[in-house]
Amino acid sequence: MSIAVNSRAAAGAPWRPRSSTSCSDRPSAPPSAPSRTPSSRLAACATDVEAGQSLLDRALLAHEKGELTPADAAKVKLFCTELRGRVVDRCLQLHGGYGYILEYPIAGAYADARVTRIYAGSSEIMKTIIAKDIGL
Repeated sequence: MSIAVNSRAAAGAPWRPRSSTSCSDRPSAPPSAPSRTPSSRLAACATDVEAGQSLLDRALLAHEKGELTPADAAKVKLFCTELRGRVVDRCLQLHGGYGYILEYPIAGAYADARVTRIYAGSSEIMKTIIAKDIGL
């Protein structure tokens, strides 16, 4: 659960204005296509983060009551770590090539997001736990 909580919290940082890894701090780039504007990407990030928060809140309540199953814990860990990766990836793309330069905080956020999918059970292991729970 702690990795899910950390991943959800970290997913909120890159797209929020004024954060140290914010997409709004990106260098100027050529205009994007209308459907891929920074505001539409950031709106998708905000929606994903809110959905992740709802799932996490439900899991934390179940954990507090002693009702959290291993499969439910796997679902929240899988969703929140993948969420973090999606959000950071979208923000990294807004930086263009500058996003891979280590002097930019988004590059570190990208590396951190990638490793959360691996430790404490990789995403593939979480999917196996969930599949067994649903009888597959």
